[in-house]
Amino acid sequence: MTSLRSGVKMSLMKTLLTLFVLLFSSSLVAEPKISDFSYLYEHPNSHYFFTCGAGKLNIFGGSSCGSYLGEQYEKLIKELKEVTGLKKINVEIYKNIEILDKNRSMLIESTEVNFDSYLLKIKKNEDKLDLNCKEYQKYFGSNSKECNEFKNSENSTIQRITNLSQNFSDLLNEFKLNDEHISKINLSSKELINFFQSLDSKLINLNKSLNYQIINNANYILEEKRIAEEKRIAEEKRIAEEKRIAEEKRIAEQNRIAEEKKKKLKQKKEYEEKIQNDITKGVNLIEAYVSYLIIKNLGSQYGGYEDLNESKKLIKLIEDYYKDLVDTSVDKLWDRAITKYRNSYSSDIETLASFYSSQGLNYYKLTRWNLQNQANQIGVSISDTNKDF
Repeated sequence: MTSLRSGVKMSLMKTLLTLFVLLFSSSLVAEPKISDFSYLYEHPNSHYFFTCGAGKLNIFGGSSCGSYLGEQYEKLIKELKEVTGLKKINVEIYKNIEILDKNRSMLIESTEVNFDSYLLKIKKNEDKLDLNCKEYQKYFGSNSKECNEFKNSENSTIQRITNLSQNFSDLLNEFKLNDEHISKINLSSKELINFFQSLDSKLINLNKSLNYQIINNANYILEEKRIAEEKRIAEEKRIAEEKRIAEEKRIAEQNRIAEEKKKKLKQKKEYEEKIQNDITKGVNLIEAYVSYLIIKNLGSQYGGYEDLNESKKLIKLIEDYYKDLVDTSVDKLWDRAITKYRNSYSSDIETLASFYSSQGLNYYKLTRWNLQNQANQIGVSISDTNKDF
């Protein structure tokens, strides 16, 4: 259960509901105030009753009820008579006490659940009524007769709820537990819940009536049209802005692609110019000469006659390819290759050639592959392609 214990911010009508909450919760929730009958049929009172009052006999045929139990039994019977209003308590009546108490608890719980439900409904519908009354005054220029009548009836409504809740609270706190008293609690609960139901229905009907009058008011219709037009214009602006942004993005993307394409073309041109420049300056031929010199000086340790002969054929084909493309003689390029070899490679090559090593072998193979790759790039080959069959 939540609503009977929780505080809810309320307007004038909700203030009367708060009054009910205070009265109702003080009896329904606060354990020290509500009558509790469970102790009557639970241990140890159940032991007193069934030992002394149910006529249990000991093995000698006498009563098992001693002086202390007897005193407790007499006190219990006195309370049971007071609670039930009966002059005599037998086993059947005693067992029925628990059933009556559980029925009473279920009735209280059901009332609280229904109250929780209607409290939320009334709160929601009263908020709506407050809004509708303000809207009515806004569009009609005067207060609604229905709103005034409802406001004027609040005092009587408060009084009615106060009386109903007080009656329900009084019944719960009476030290009684019998069919007649439970019937009174049930009747009081129904009167209370029915009143809230009628109040909620009244609010619903009021809101329907006010809403119908408002939406058919000329001022309201004009304002709705104005709002709709403002929304339409705002939507058109939004769509136009989205299109503008999309167009800007499209143009920016086109410019980016064009710039990227231009950059790639420039890079390609620079690369081609570099290649052409390298060819003209003899850079590629010098690199091929250096590769050949490395192979030649490592061949005695890692290669053989066939390797050197193949390399000679390759370097000759490479030289023949470049000799008409370079801007100087191949002899001068050869001299420059020798200088480069001596300055950058000779000492390491001589070391690798002085003894056999896996490092030297790998370097030798890599250089042969490099020379072959240079030949492949310009499309020359020493492969035997003569038809000899």
